[in-house]
This record gives sequence, C-alpha cells and structure tokens, in this order.
Amino acid sequence: SQHQQLAQLHDPTETGVLWQRGETGVLYASATVQSFWLWSTQTLIHLGGQLNQDVTDLVLTQELNLFEAQALLWSEPQQRYANVAQDGSLYSSSTTAAFLPLFGQLPTQEIAEQLLVGLLEVDPHTISPAEAFLIYQGLQNYHIVGPAERWMRDWQELNLEKLSRYPYWVMLVSVY
Repeated sequence: SQHQQLAQLHDPTETGVLWQRGETGVLYASATVQSFWLWSTQTLIHLGGQLNQDVTDLVLTQELNLFEAQALLWSEPQQRYANVAQDGSLYSSSTTAAFLPLFGQLPTQEIAEQLLVGLLEVDPHTISPAEAFLIYQGLQNYHIVGPAERWMRDWQELNLEKLSRYPYWVMLVSVY
C-alpha cells in the first residue's frame, strides 16, 4: 500500500514516471529514483508471485514504467541516462545517475553494453561504495559478468582509502 501511495503522490496522472521538486522548484524525473522505483515494483511482482497473489496490475504498471522511463530518461546524444525536467530539458544529475538504471533493469541489453563503455571512462573516485555495489549488481542483471568483476576490482583498488572508512562496505564488496 505504501508503494501505491508513493505512485499516487508522485505520479498523479499515471504517466509511469515519478516526479519530484528540485531545489529550485522545478518538477523533474530522477534516473536514480526511477531506478529504485522499477526495482521495487519488480520485487513486489516477485514476492506476489511467490505468495500466489494476482500481480497483473503490478506487471502492467511495470511495463508502463519501463517504457515511459526509457523514453524520457535516455539521452541519445550523451549515450547515458539523465534527470529530466518536466519541460524536457536536462536537469542536473550526478555522474552515477547515468548508471544506476542498470540496477533497476531499465536499459535494453544493447544500452547496458553502451553504459559499460561509458562507465569505464568515469573517474572511479567519484563513485561511492553504495553506488559501486548497485552498479555492479546492475551489470550482473545483464550477464556482463567478466567486465563487471574487472570494473569492481579496479574500483576497489583505487578506493582502498575510502573503503577503510566503511568497514561494512569492505566486507560487502570484497566478495566480488
């Protein structure tokens, strides 16, 4: 029910995209928020199936969400996902916002492979342990296993100091 309340609050017109207000008051769609929304809907579908519940509405919602988010958030010229203001202009976003849709299983296989190329060009120091873990999991969603493991090892080596401040993340990402 909280999932439905969130949708009603941030997607009142049922467009399949969650909108939020930025610091300047501009309504925008966040690639990060949409990624977690897609992941949570997929998780609810899985749990509902395990409990023999009718998840037809959730499946239809997920299909709409995937279609609308892909159409809105994918920037073909930049070859990455971006936050988008309601008027269609790009809205400021972090570098990692471009890659978190991998975790939400938003991109097609082809786009996921394009994102991997872009990810290899990003300064690893700009990616937090949590973001690295989610991006790694996202690459796994697309069976990009070898490159994902190499990327995670390289990220770990370049971020040993950062990891030492977060013992939990050391344990979590060290299994990869």
